[in-house]
Amino acid sequence: MSMDSIDLERRVDSRLRRLPQPRAPHTLLPRIIAAVRAAARPWYQREWLSWPAAWQTLSAVLLVSLVIGLGLWLPAVQTTVDARVNEVLAPVTTPVVDAVARVQALATAARVFWRAAQPAAGLLLVVVLIMCAACAVFGAALNRVAFGGALRS
Repeated sequence: MSMDSIDLERRVDSRLRRLPQPRAPHTLLPRIIAAVRAAARPWYQREWLSWPAAWQTLSAVLLVSLVIGLGLWLPAVQTTVDARVNEVLAPVTTPVVDAVARVQALATAARVFWRAAQPAAGLLLVVVLIMCAACAVFGAALNRVAFGGALRS
């Protein structure tokens, strides 16, 4: 059985008509409502790129002027704030700075002393150990002679 093109077209058309209608996505209606509300807002509540060209130019000039003004004004403000902060904190920070300077001087003196004494440190350690041993021997002899060996630990 052969089918001519007209019959084929009718069959395809009837089958296509029986298909359900496509549905819009669920997000379509909220997006349309948001777009309509955005278009209904005044120009100054919309995005900056949708403003009239004159207002865009004026706002850009004002922004640049503000940035330049802050750049020129900020060093003077910073100097004033630094002076006031130094006035307030000087009574607190001066003793701390002095103490830190003293600690640094002490650390430097200790470092210099150690560098000078380092070659003799081994010899000094040996002398101290010999003195400790001598004290122990003297203590043992004193215990035996003076106390008759009565002290035992």
